[in-house]
Amino acid sequence: MRSSCTAAVVVVSLVAAEAAGQSLGSVAEAEAARRRAITAPARVVTQDDLPQGPPAPIPDAAPPADAGSDPDTASLVRTAARLRGGAAPAIPVQAVGAGEVALEVRVSASGTVTDIAVLRTTAPFTEAMSAAVRGWRFEPAIDTSQPTGEGASPVKRPVASSVLVLGVFRPPALFGMTIGTPPATVSTPTDAVPAPRAFPPLPTLPPNVMFDGVVMAELRVGADGGLAQTSIVQSSPAFDRPTLDAVSALSFFPARAHGKSIPAFVYVVAGFRQPVTP
Repeated sequence: MRSSCTAAVVVVSLVAAEAAGQSLGSVAEAEAARRRAITAPARVVTQDDLPQGPPAPIPDAAPPADAGSDPDTASLVRTAARLRGGAAPAIPVQAVGAGEVALEVRVSASGTVTDIAVLRTTAPFTEAMSAAVRGWRFEPAIDTSQPTGEGASPVKRPVASSVLVLGVFRPPALFGMTIGTPPATVSTPTDAVPAPRAFPPLPTLPPNVMFDGVVMAELRVGADGGLAQTSIVQSSPAFDRPTLDAVSALSFFPARAHGKSIPAFVYVVAGFRQPVTP
């Protein structure tokens, strides 16, 4: 500390000397006289001078913003929203290639669709799917809590939630590449819906089909992310089995609500085009 102070004084003295036209010799003599006048060096503060004793306690982390607002949150059980009715999208007539679409659909506490977030897109399939999904109706998600107190009955209330809807569309060709806009991922799902570990593969085209078809499948995804059940909710008989085969190997990162993994429903639309043969 003393050497730092001395160096600072020297610099100041040099600047002042040059400003006054003094010689370096005069500056050196003045500095030597100043040092001889110091009777004792400045005291250096060491660890021994610091207060002793246990360190001050570290304050607890601030509670989450919603802590205490709902003391029963940890005991809530979420029953996922489930499709009640709605038509599958028609295959756009201008589509010339394959398509993949993923939508995260926001469902109100009354079961209506209030918003759609596009996660994966392929024109023109995304527009057709979004238009159809906006007309779907759901049984809303239900939060069930068990009040404290002997003999108290569970309390159920409908709540807003989200549902994942996937679409896979075959091109109008049996083999080879087709023209068209390739799929693009534009966003990621929230943890309110199951997130697929891989997108569903294109279903196999049944042999000798001479018409288009659209199938809608319902997947029940368990709290572990595995498929618990698959079923057809809108049928096109020739294409039902290829659709179920295509989704049978899917697995997901499970949806979450109230801090825990929950079962949820996912809907897959599979579109088949009559192949164009040369």
